[in-house]
Amino acid sequence: MSWTQVFPVLTDEMVSEYQQRATKEERREAKEWFRVERVLNAQDRAHMVPFALYSRPLREHLPDFPAPTPTNLSKMTDTAGGRVPSFRKHQLIPMLRGAKEMRIKRPDVVVRVYLAKDLEFITEELVAAGCEVCVMAHSSLRHSPGALWRFLPLAEKGRVVTVSDPTYSVRVLADIVRTDAMLRAGLGFWRVPYAGGSIGDYRPISRSQFGAETGYPIQRLAEALVWHTRKKSIAQTCTPPGGCGPMPISGGRWPDSGFDEWFLLAALYPRVARKGLLTLANAGVTSLILPLDIEYATWANPRSEVVYFGEAAKGCCGPAAADAKKKRVKIPKLEVPYWNKWEKLPLMMNLYGLCGTAVKLGARNGEQSAEFLVDWKGKKWNVVEQWKPRRKTDWVDSENHQEQKAWDAARIAFDRSLKHDKRVSVIESSDAVAAKQFKKGSIDLVWLNEDRSYQGTLAAIERWWPLLRDGGIMAGLGAKDQFHGSPYSSHSWHAVHSALVEWRRRTGHGFYVTTDGKDGWLMFKTALPKPEEVLVITGATKEVTYATATTANHREYCKKWGYKYHCYGEEGFDRSRQLPWSKILMMKDALRRSQWVVWIDCDAVFADWSLPISRLCLEPFELISSIWNFAKTVRPSSGVFVMKRGNWAQNFLSAVWRYPRSHNKLPHEEDGIWSHLKRNPKLTKGLFAVQQPEFNSPATLDGKLTDPVLHFLQLKDTRTPILKDVCRMIAERNRDR
Repeated sequence: MSWTQVFPVLTDEMVSEYQQRATKEERREAKEWFRVERVLNAQDRAHMVPFALYSRPLREHLPDFPAPTPTNLSKMTDTAGGRVPSFRKHQLIPMLRGAKEMRIKRPDVVVRVYLAKDLEFITEELVAAGCEVCVMAHSSLRHSPGALWRFLPLAEKGRVVTVSDPTYSVRVLADIVRTDAMLRAGLGFWRVPYAGGSIGDYRPISRSQFGAETGYPIQRLAEALVWHTRKKSIAQTCTPPGGCGPMPISGGRWPDSGFDEWFLLAALYPRVARKGLLTLANAGVTSLILPLDIEYATWANPRSEVVYFGEAAKGCCGPAAADAKKKRVKIPKLEVPYWNKWEKLPLMMNLYGLCGTAVKLGARNGEQSAEFLVDWKGKKWNVVEQWKPRRKTDWVDSENHQEQKAWDAARIAFDRSLKHDKRVSVIESSDAVAAKQFKKGSIDLVWLNEDRSYQGTLAAIERWWPLLRDGGIMAGLGAKDQFHGSPYSSHSWHAVHSALVEWRRRTGHGFYVTTDGKDGWLMFKTALPKPEEVLVITGATKEVTYATATTANHREYCKKWGYKYHCYGEEGFDRSRQLPWSKILMMKDALRRSQWVVWIDCDAVFADWSLPISRLCLEPFELISSIWNFAKTVRPSSGVFVMKRGNWAQNFLSAVWRYPRSHNKLPHEEDGIWSHLKRNPKLTKGLFAVQQPEFNSPATLDGKLTDPVLHFLQLKDTRTPILKDVCRMIAERNRDR
């Protein structure tokens, strides 16, 4: 069974029948319902959010409201159906707030208000809020035709429309983002289907939540549907699957509430489905019609897409999977700046004052730039992109070799996403030419996203590194050397990692950390310390039987790189507390003797000797640490961490030592560090926290001998033989290099 066998459709033949058979009086009356008398504060913008304001009862049998005045708009209205909330509080004020917020956050979007004739006295308020106001020639009969007015902009070609309701105007910014996503996907319409209590209540388009490209004869369709509904020449029943017989469709009574949804079901949906739909479906809704709906949408246009949301969409294993996802770690944005997510790059730049000029090499449809600019507070975002196929001799990548038509579509999507942001500047040239437009030390961020080959990445770094300011960031995607794509279709070879390693080997500059999710990487432009300025320390009592093996590992590693090394024995421990607390005192002592101090627990070893630990001595930061997950929080690990000499470090360590409530608790000093940080959020500016694999991998949790540092936790009696064996393997491997 197909969609059109279940629900009635207003066909083109039925529209022609209305135009030919309707009387002049019927057509004149219908046109008056939708006629705009005058327009105030007209604005020519491509993206529009239309609202309709009218004050009428929901149904025809209810008595009409009193004529609206500036006074009674704020009062409850009595009807035979009960008390109706005040128009000003529940309609006008939310819409004005939404319009003012829109003017600030999305100046590229115009808010248009279709205003009933009898509410003309509120035009000044609407214009003051920045709205374009269309004063209607009619005041609406009941809920309709007023509810249909907000669909009228769908007839204006060359526009994009996001439809909402005055009551929900505060959420419309999120819906605008969905419309932007629809455009980037190359589709013509997005919607949220609604499944009510019965099949007759099913709606393929929620009347207050959809977006579309324009070009539909809305008024002609509305007039025709009203005419056929009143003539009863269009069925108002549906035929459910399973042979249950015809069922009534709700909302088909003119001019009552629900007629706007009836219009979307019978007249608009069959036409927009041809343009390609982005369907946002609640995965928790059980409906016999939703699968049929999706089937019809993908049949009408195979490019249509469906995205499920809600609790049921969080896992394929039912409620248990959804609950498990609920318990995922929530990363605090302020308390611990944990840079494990690529999406946190703009937050980090804001925190450390990198809010001047940024350059992104490669833009395509602008999706990444749009996401970045939502959070970044910077002044200038420069995009280097040519929007044309690359030469055959360039880096092999399917997107680079697309036809010009695909690049033109990407440019249109880019303009729609970023045209409103005045910070965006486009440089249509190669990055070699674009680099000449910037002065040395003038850029806060260079984002490499164009050529991920070895030679291309290395060449881009060499060109743009001098242009970065001290403390600036170079970043990009594709941090792993790997084959990307399918050997049977799109494919390329990423060699960014090799280029970054070679850059560091060749110049001695640059330290990069990887981020998860999208193979992201960050590299800071900062002077790394000389080897003699780095001191590596640990501590071990006579009870620690594995200390001989691990301290030998530490010494050999430090000898290779020229670092100083010291192991505190009995003299360094304060036995009035649990022993791990003593590392706070040891760190304070060591910071009096060295510019940079690296603490490494005695049950941790340096595994990959090709990576210098001084790469973590980053000048903008005071404390560099990895992160452990604890229940619903993340906190800095004290197993391996780096600190810089100065007042910040001494004051911080002294405050942690004084923290009274954790002296006899696990995990000892880590609880003191975490508690002091979260109670003093200003301190987090001095903290740089990264993923464990960067320099503190738990050996019992997927740790590898190729990781920089392996930490052997919670092994009890087996720790000594395991560590001796591991240290022997590491020494032999690095001796052969």
